[in-house]
Amino acid sequence: MKTVTYNKYATYEYFILEKFEAGIVLEGAEVKSLRAGNCNLKDSFCFIRDGQLTLKNAHIAVYDKAGAFSTKESKRDRKLLMHRGEIEVIATARRARQIAAGDETKTEAKEDSP
Repeated sequence: MKTVTYNKYATYEYFILEKFEAGIVLEGAEVKSLRAGNCNLKDSFCFIRDGQLTLKNAHIAVYDKAGAFSTKESKRDRKLLMHRGEIEVIATARRARQIAAGDETKTEAKEDSP
């Protein structure tokens, strides 16, 4: 499958532990806009809500040749399509990192106090 867009900025700002492949739910002319290369992922991020993965702040430009029925919001939230097991792997890894970070802050606070 052809990669439509890639977030180069994320590799400079974050340490990538694991990569996942996901589909995305698009409306009408957004497909043509993506094929034309009109996408920007620079400020976008994903989060898990109610067991579903959601992409936020991804900019997909409005397709110029689309009619009146096209989506006018270029930065709307979009649902990402992944298997439930893959989403659970991401969620448990994130919870484990939060717990580890919480333990570190508690031990630092205990060490600082006399």
